Amino acid sequence: PARHGGPGNYPTDGIALRQLFDTWFAEPGTARPLHAIASPHASPEPARGSYVSAYAALAASLTKAEAAEKTFVVLGTSHQGARDRFGMTRKRFATPVGESRTRVPDNLARLAMMEDPCFAVEHSIEFQVVFLQYLYGPEIEIVPILCGPLTAPGHPFLQELGEWSAKEGDRLRWVLGVDMAHKGPRYGDREARRAYTDSMVEIETRDQSGFWAQVRERNDDLN
Repeated sequence: PARHGGPGNYPTDGIALRQLFDTWFAEPGTARPLHAIASPHASPEPARGSYVSAYAALAASLTKAEAAEKTFVVLGTSHQGARDRFGMTRKRFATPVGESRTRVPDNLARLAMMEDPCFAVEHSIEFQVVFLQYLYGPEIEIVPILCGPLTAPGHPFLQELGEWSAKEGDRLRWVLGVDMAHKGPRYGDREARRAYTDSMVEIETRDQSGFWAQVRERNDDLN
């Protein structure tokens, strides 16, 4: 069951949650082809602008009827997991909206740990499930993956994930529950914009090797 509902996050009552989110999503997003979004996993209330920007774009690109035929791969930061490890769970996510369906492909499960205890306390995926359920109904199908700190590219799980994604094709939609940087005045950092912009350039240009080089050079100082 969801455990992070409450003040600052989201209402624990389903009707109140829908009423609040209806006000947040009063303005529709811009329709465009979209297969993935990056959303925060910070508390939804203070970060609602970023959440709404991401999920309004998803809603504009994918109707509720279309979503019923899709699987949402939800990758979230694992704040409890071990280094160089990916965690999965076969349990469903129960939120004030309802109960989701969980899918765990066997080929991915072989390379991951079943981390039910981590999922029980983790918020990075729970928040994404709440927003997805609000948009598309409680019984969305998700593949939940917790991602621990990664020291190098080329992890076997990522390779298998890529191969599985290629086979599934357009059936998949991707949701990343990630805070792009823990940097800024709130954290006592004065050069937040420059450091963050450098990282985003590598992401926007899909420069994988450049991104990893920057992470190693800076010792991942954005987080």
